[in-house]
Amino acid sequence: MSKIIICTTFREFRNNSNDAIQKNFLNSLENQSESDFELVVTTFGEKNVKKVVKQHALKSTFFDNFNNKYRFSSTDVLYNGIKRIKKDTEILIWTTCDILLPTNFITTLLNSKLTNTCFSSTPHNIIENGKKSFKFISGLDFVGFDSDFLSKKAVTEEIKEIKFNNWGGYEFFLTALAEKHHQKFQNLWPEIEISKIENDREMTNESYQYMMTNLVTNQSLLYKFLSDNKIHYFFPLGLFFILKLKPKKRVVYYYFSTCIHYLIFVTKEIISMLFLKINKNQRQ
Repeated sequence: MSKIIICTTFREFRNNSNDAIQKNFLNSLENQSESDFELVVTTFGEKNVKKVVKQHALKSTFFDNFNNKYRFSSTDVLYNGIKRIKKDTEILIWTTCDILLPTNFITTLLNSKLTNTCFSSTPHNIIENGKKSFKFISGLDFVGFDSDFLSKKAVTEEIKEIKFNNWGGYEFFLTALAEKHHQKFQNLWPEIEISKIENDREMTNESYQYMMTNLVTNQSLLYKFLSDNKIHYFFPLGLFFILKLKPKKRVVYYYFSTCIHYLIFVTKEIISMLFLKINKNQRQ
């Protein structure tokens, strides 16, 4: 059996630019120097996903969780990955499908001591309109755990019970879950550097309003979880969790740059929301 499980979901494949992003993600998995992993894919009615994934030389398992109530669910994606945990499984990773994993990704994970650890990699190389830039971003595109932690009944029940649907905030719920259960935190950057490719969200009908509506809904679940479990935090919440992911190298640079870049990001988001509100009021 595979030592690492990678669980994710895909947008529908429609022969557009977003297809290329998802195929690049699959290519980065296919090009790993170590192949001891299983890709667990959850679909929600998207077409051609299974067909395209099977075109790549990857050990893969598929779950169909189509539901008219939501477009997709990160909870379902992770829970289906947990179902695939076997005796020899060491690590489970929840991830988006718009990142590129370096060829040493699997090897580095297997060689790292990640017992009782919640881990990710940040900052990212951001690729937008064909141009690459180095950014400290507001979220995490993958979160990993020691599989023994996710196999605990109490943890699995919490994951099933708190349902995160559609876009936004799930990575911070996972880090809050790790905080509650006293897991260690590890940032694998710069040993593992992730590249993130920005999607064309207009093409997939993911408007800014749609994303913010879902983010607000999911954040309410997250804040309730934090409150119910007496987990202390500060605002901005994303920065609180990202700063927990301490790297082994370049620590001062990481903390300083993360704070500066994150505050700039939050300021831009607030300005964007204000402009949207002003434009809405003017139309009325």
